[in-house]
Amino acid sequence: MDRNTSASRGFPKELISTLVCQKDRGSLVADGETPEYIVDGVLKCATCSERYRIDGGILRMLPETQILGDTLASEMAARDREAEKYDRRIASRHYREVISTMHALGVLQGKTVIEYGCGTGRLTKEIVQKAHAVLAVDFSLISLKIVQHALPPDAPVGLVLADSIRFITKEHTFDRGLAAQFFEHIPTERERHLFLQHAASAIKHGGTFVATIYHHDLRRRLKKLSQEGMHKSGIYYYFFTMREIQKLFAQYFVPQKITPIDIMLPFAARLHLSQKLSGYISRCLECVLLMRLLGHLILYQGAPKK
Repeated sequence: MDRNTSASRGFPKELISTLVCQKDRGSLVADGETPEYIVDGVLKCATCSERYRIDGGILRMLPETQILGDTLASEMAARDREAEKYDRRIASRHYREVISTMHALGVLQGKTVIEYGCGTGRLTKEIVQKAHAVLAVDFSLISLKIVQHALPPDAPVGLVLADSIRFITKEHTFDRGLAAQFFEHIPTERERHLFLQHAASAIKHGGTFVATIYHHDLRRRLKKLSQEGMHKSGIYYYFFTMREIQKLFAQYFVPQKITPIDIMLPFAARLHLSQKLSGYISRCLECVLLMRLLGHLILYQGAPKK
């Protein structure tokens, strides 16, 4: 591909074939002649003629705010408010989560990846260095704009403003799927199943889906903390047990790996270890049965059921 600086800030034309109309699953086609990267344009459903705008390189596939549920609309506002603070707040966990997550995704060379709830792109930036192309979905426009400015000018990333729970794509299209710290923010059982159904459908047979999810770990259980609640920002959360994740995902995926990650030893914060050393220790502890009980996140790796 010829990826000059101005074109690369648009939506990659090659990723249009992975998309479908959110109303009737019809194929989408670019309206008129289009460059390899579309900065401003329109995609139109070949069946119902529904139109989706590409504005400033971001594809808009989110319904109007007034028809969204109260919980979703509230979270959208919270995500927009918190977007610029998010990377700073979660930076200390980078080496305890990202390396294990990238390893679970496997070889990415030549692969096309869909990332649900990409946020400000902390994983997107890692994936795009290795993958052929990435479709990154989030419902925070501010977060997507942060991703857009953080990526290198030749990054083959399609940014989509959409509700990841309900977002549908062409079936069996992506080699890899990722949902990093997204699943725990889905507020209802019905919506969790809806998301998993869509994610399993999007990935090719023989492909891989990876998720990292809040873990109701030993510390939380000893403190008798609730599994469910709201962050101060107003974002819903649920801390899952391993058994709950196994049961939910089993209907849609064949498990390949499920293990706690992001492990910190008791009193580790007092030692003021470097982030890299803390990450190395965490990855070593992933192999120690009792230490896994302290993992802040559950890492799930699976293949879609046929």
